[in-house]
Amino acid sequence: MSAVRSANHSRITTTLRVAALAALCAGAAGCMHSEPFLDSGDVNGATIRTVPVDRSLADNLAQNHCAQYQRVARYVGGDSYTALYECDLP
Repeated sequence: MSAVRSANHSRITTTLRVAALAALCAGAAGCMHSEPFLDSGDVNGATIRTVPVDRSLADNLAQNHCAQYQRVARYVGGDSYTALYECDLP
């Protein structure tokens, strides 16, 4: 009887470990890139990425990027994962 209990305990322990690992991975994936980040940019413009794009946060990030070149950001397009900006002279 103890061998059966030991095998059942081992299966339950393994199942709980796998479930805990899956929960941790799912939680980590949900947190990745929750804030907009500058994917690429130069004096001419910027590409902001996040999931999903929060335009107000992306606008602020683009304005800060363009300001270092004494320019202002202008939204020119994108999709739910990307916001594209040009840096225009004021």
